[in-house]
Amino acid sequence: MRQPVVGTIIIGVLVTIQGLWALALALDSSIFRRSEPIHLLIASLLGFAIILLVAAVWPRSKTPEPISFTPVTVDQARLGIATEREMIADLRWIDSPDAVVVPLTTTESATIIVNPDYVVLRTSAPLLNPECGMSRWGADGNRTVYVGSGVTDPSQALLTVDLTARSVTLRSHALPTP
Repeated sequence: MRQPVVGTIIIGVLVTIQGLWALALALDSSIFRRSEPIHLLIASLLGFAIILLVAAVWPRSKTPEPISFTPVTVDQARLGIATEREMIADLRWIDSPDAVVVPLTTTESATIIVNPDYVVLRTSAPLLNPECGMSRWGADGNRTVYVGSGVTDPSQALLTVDLTARSVTLRSHALPTP
């Protein structure tokens, strides 16, 4: 939920104070007959300052940080991850002579960082942004299959990412030199 802008809070408080003051005057309240207008102004300003302080320290909702998934072993990669938050999966570090399937599931968006050589991506995400040069190969049931360089058939992949997400961004970054 979004917090109101401070200006909106200030205007709301001023209008409320003014409305209550006008109501008290219209009802001929005894408080106003015994008080000086300067005392009412000071009390209004003090009340307004307290309201502003409470609004300033009131906790605001934070947007959750994306889940970071960086498997360092092949077994961790095979386990994959399932989350309801945004996900960033760095799969560049997976180096296995055997084929590895990484299951990733999120209800939000996913960013996948891979080296595009011998990689296959299977996903049903409607929005895909392939920045790393993967091309559409075909379909596998209701999933679209994307293949990286060096792959002409999905069975040739050394790394297969099985992804369920709302949207996917594929990125490739060069590995750091040792």
